[in-house]
Amino acid sequence: MKITELLVDHLRWLEDDTTGTRLCLEDANLEDADLRGANLKDADLNYANLNNANLRGADLTNADLTNSDLNGADLTNANLNNANLKGASLNYANLNNANLRGTKLANALLRDVNLEGADLTNADLTNAYLRGANLTDADLTNTELWLANLEGATLEGANLSDTNLANVEFKGVKGKSIFEFKLGCIKAIFMNGILQIGLHRQSPAWWIENIREEGILEGYAEQDIANYLIIIKQLDHLK
Repeated sequence: MKITELLVDHLRWLEDDTTGTRLCLEDANLEDADLRGANLKDADLNYANLNNANLRGADLTNADLTNSDLNGADLTNANLNNANLKGASLNYANLNNANLRGTKLANALLRDVNLEGADLTNADLTNAYLRGANLTDADLTNTELWLANLEGATLEGANLSDTNLANVEFKGVKGKSIFEFKLGCIKAIFMNGILQIGLHRQSPAWWIENIREEGILEGYAEQDIANYLIIIKQLDHLK
């Protein structure tokens, strides 16, 4: 059966039509497939090969993409709300302005991925590999980034409110919001009692000067700021 026919059957299934069938493409080879705007909501695509596939504007809400291959795929404006992408490979993929709210991306490979303007609110990126990722203007509110590798990533304008940054690697991270990012790391240390977070080696004086210049201290309680700066001075990483 052709993919177009499978998609029609899947749409019927989504509409509770008894003649429809849920789309199950586990282990399927969909390399270079044209799936622009496709309705793949709740589809089973785990271990599927979607290398370089065109999924612009596709609806992948609640889809199972566990361990799938999406290297180089175009997911611009795609809806991946609550999708399962644990262990998936998305190296060099384009997720510009994609909806990734609540998406499960633990252990995912996202090297040099484009996540500019993406909504990653409440997403789980535990131990994700994001080296060189473009997160310009991305929303990472309440995102789980524990053990994530963000080396060389761009975070210009990214929203990191309430993000868990414990044990994050961010050597060489670029972007003006790096200062807020670093303060978030300090907050993670202070709030969680974690003293090993892979902080970039800079002197306490450098931190204090740059954090003040960027106005990052605004909105924080004086006692919290004092505690953060005490921790900075105590960390051997920053000497």
